Amino acid sequence: MKSRKFVSLLVFSVFTVMLTVSSAWALDLELGHYTRAYLVNGKSDYNPTAKGASSPAYDWIYLESYISKAGEENLGGTITVNTSAAVTVQYEDGSDSEQITGERKFKFVWDGDYYYPAKIDGAGNSYAYFTSGAETGFSEQNITVSLGAVNETVAFSKISTTAQQLSGKCVPYLELITNGTKTTGVKWRFVDPGNPSVALKRAAGSDISLMYRIRIVDKSGRKYEVTPRVRPEAGGTLEGTVTFDESVNTGDIDFVRIGFEYGEGYWNAKDGIVNPYVFYQWRFYAIETEPGTGGNSGSGGGCSVGTVLFALPLAGLFLARLRKRG
Repeated sequence: MKSRKFVSLLVFSVFTVMLTVSSAWALDLELGHYTRAYLVNGKSDYNPTAKGASSPAYDWIYLESYISKAGEENLGGTITVNTSAAVTVQYEDGSDSEQITGERKFKFVWDGDYYYPAKIDGAGNSYAYFTSGAETGFSEQNITVSLGAVNETVAFSKISTTAQQLSGKCVPYLELITNGTKTTGVKWRFVDPGNPSVALKRAAGSDISLMYRIRIVDKSGRKYEVTPRVRPEAGGTLEGTVTFDESVNTGDIDFVRIGFEYGEGYWNAKDGIVNPYVFYQWRFYAIETEPGTGGNSGSGGGCSVGTVLFALPLAGLFLARLRKRG
């Protein structure tokens, strides 16, 4: 009898756990920070003199959320942000913009791949992104998501501004690999912007991961993308080469984007909001001029940006997380 009761209790417990697991779901919440920069004659230039170009500068921030499993799409909900300073909100349809300070609530809208913020009182669902003031105004502030079974508040980490990335002397550098009029790949490295020809090494004691993706977008909006992952040891050089499955006409390139993560970019996680993080991205817009003089030479220093990961593209949530806008 005791044995039967034990078995019955065990079956009931397993069944209860299965119900709990099957009904549970979570969100990957991402803040994306964009920096605008330039490629001059196929190479990153941090102090360009070419017409229309400028030194790297903060551009905009987005907020997006990915679900942990199918079946949680299009639930409808809200996302509430807090800002410590005035932040400008732009809407993707170009209809209007506004300035917010303190707490502001937005609709959280499903677009087929992820949730994004839209105006709470608007009839449409135009994507809201954040420009002037956002990289400092959002830093270390709270965000609340109410969506399906999730109703939680987490805190932003300290955001590394574009100016801080530059002054920290560890920023991405890109160089196009060409064959005639075609671009077939990209060389990448992390560098001191004052010495861009020398790749930095991973600083000892920096053991958090940095993921990155390289994407070319041409003037028609077509995307060519590689999602590599690398894990150098402490002291390993932060550089590599990626080759695209399909080449692109060099003259048609609009910009090349690299995305990566700093170790301090993770927020405090909750039950329903797991692994929230800040994803940094630089867009290098292409400008063709007369050939330049090239970079300096010397020995590379240390970069505390973190571990870089390199592997074949992954499926599922990882690819969804890396599918950033443009």
